[in-house]
Amino acid sequence: MKGNPKGKKVNKAWLHEHINDPYVKQARKDGYRARAAYKLKEMDETLGLIKPGDCVVDLGSTPGAWSQYVRRKLSPTGAAAGALNGRIIGLDMLPMEPIEGVVFIQGDFREPEVLQKLEQTLAAEKGPVKVDLVISDMAPNLSGIESADAARIAHLVELAVEFA
Repeated sequence: MKGNPKGKKVNKAWLHEHINDPYVKQARKDGYRARAAYKLKEMDETLGLIKPGDCVVDLGSTPGAWSQYVRRKLSPTGAAAGALNGRIIGLDMLPMEPIEGVVFIQGDFREPEVLQKLEQTLAAEKGPVKVDLVISDMAPNLSGIESADAARIAHLVELAVEFA
């Protein structure tokens, strides 16, 4: 059975659109791993979410663009490396390339042992640390069944809110 030639056209069209997307180009220029950094930047500039000294937990952190943005925001000089005025912990089921100053935990946030590891990491350096901000870009694998997908998404939102 051959693949759907129409699907190939859709994939090529998406790829062409993605490559030419101004946010993709800007992310590449600014050194971000994904254009998603600008979603968080816009929210932060509007709401003033991230402040020096904050402890930020990034749920669904891979590929790391949100953690990169937070890392730069918590740097006294706005740099991607060097001194950091705050704490960042990223968590995702998928692996994430290291980011200086970001502690990464690979695991499923829905699993109690992963949540326990996150809590241990928060307490590791200075005793229990208050989390100032939880950001989440978690998304379940979608099945294409709208009601099931909506329930999975809602469950992840509830877990993130409960943790926060």
